[in-house]
Amino acid sequence: MNRPRIDIVPTGTDRLLDVAAWLLVVTIWILVAVNYDSLPDEIPTHFDLRGRADAYGDKSTIWGVPAIATLLVIMLSFFQRMPHRFNYPVDITAENAERQYTIALRMMRVLKLVVAAIFMLIVWSSVRDAGSSNELGGWVIAVTLMLVFIPMIYFISRSMRAR
Repeated sequence: MNRPRIDIVPTGTDRLLDVAAWLLVVTIWILVAVNYDSLPDEIPTHFDLRGRADAYGDKSTIWGVPAIATLLVIMLSFFQRMPHRFNYPVDITAENAERQYTIALRMMRVLKLVVAAIFMLIVWSSVRDAGSSNELGGWVIAVTLMLVFIPMIYFISRSMRAR
């Protein structure tokens, strides 16, 4: 794989997507910290495909949610530095590399924001319903799937059109 290495300068929109993802991560930490004392001693730690709790643990496990969100955003930010190593639906040439990398990096930024939003939704639902309900609701799974797959389909189709 001998693809060109090109520095893609982020646009204002790219920077906004990055900042928004990090703001959501910070908000997740704050939401957990502010609500931690009011959580019951045992909270749901896993949900089935219908959004019903199917595993429980100590309330301290909620700290894992912002930790995982932070780790994923850091990893996606790291991978953004290497668009020449991504998988593409088209062959990458010197002529199309800049356009393909730009599309792929925008997709990574959108997905980074989506990941942060999904984890925010999980924490918000958990804090909101702590002790009163052990369901996220089926809508959370549907929204999560849409948030992940719609941008991916959009950007992959854009990449294919920009051969």
